[in-house]
Amino acid sequence: MTKKKEICQYELLCLLNDKENKQEKYDKMIKDMEKLIGKENILKIEEKPWKPVYQISGLINGSYLLIVLRLVRTKAKELEKEILNISPKDFLNRYFLLNLEDEPRNKIKLNKLKKEDAQ
Repeated sequence: MTKKKEICQYELLCLLNDKENKQEKYDKMIKDMEKLIGKENILKIEEKPWKPVYQISGLINGSYLLIVLRLVRTKAKELEKEILNISPKDFLNRYFLLNLEDEPRNKIKLNKLKKEDAQ
């Protein structure tokens, strides 16, 4: 049995509602993350404006926020419990936290069609 790596790299993808009018909530979320996991463990923060093809929970305009983190697995659970799950839904529409160490197991495997199935 292989031992799981203690410190892992994570990607946190957030869909933010109307960041321009909620700058104080954005700043608070980032500061809370820095306090919980340490500023040195936030490797990258990248934000992109987003115009969805269809509405997601009534959202017409928003921003994607990608944060690359280095965390102990237990801190990732704390991050979700203490910051992400309690963030106001009028600011943080939804999020996805991905452990990149487990990423190969997360991939969806597509089955190839047999010749007879394709006809």
